[in-house]
Amino acid sequence: MKIGVISDTHDNLDAIRRAVSYFAKNTEIIIHAGDVIAPFSAKIFREANIPVYGVLGNNDGELLTIEIFNKLGGKVKRQFNTLTMDNRRIAVMHGEMAEVIEALIRSKMYDIVISGHTHDTRIEKKDGVLHVNPGENCGYLTGKSTIAIIDTATLTAEIIEV
Repeated sequence: MKIGVISDTHDNLDAIRRAVSYFAKNTEIIIHAGDVIAPFSAKIFREANIPVYGVLGNNDGELLTIEIFNKLGGKVKRQFNTLTMDNRRIAVMHGEMAEVIEALIRSKMYDIVISGHTHDTRIEKKDGVLHVNPGENCGYLTGKSTIAIIDTATLTAEIIEV
């Protein structure tokens, strides 16, 4: 299974549309690791016509965002979410507390740990646990609009610039 991962969209509508277009053609689900910002940004994800899972970030104040995403067939929660896809256990947090992300990885309770928040891309495997941070879709801090694609069959990921 191919999973599209996105974080820190921060209302950059053009960047969101590019990512959603890519996901619609290349993935079966989307996981958003937080900082959507406004509910109108979440509505763009309807164009992919695939379920969205994930969490809100430290800049997300509108709970309407959860309702919009959940109507797409997935499940978005406030701070922490878990799901199982293709027999892979996945944990999702925005990532404000690096110590918690590290604890999730060390616990080996999950095959994949997804985070955002830092706006920096990261793909690393520690003791069989894949940690993915897709970086920032908005491109405001790094100048790069990035997403990630996870392949659950091979437990690998890649960063894509959109």
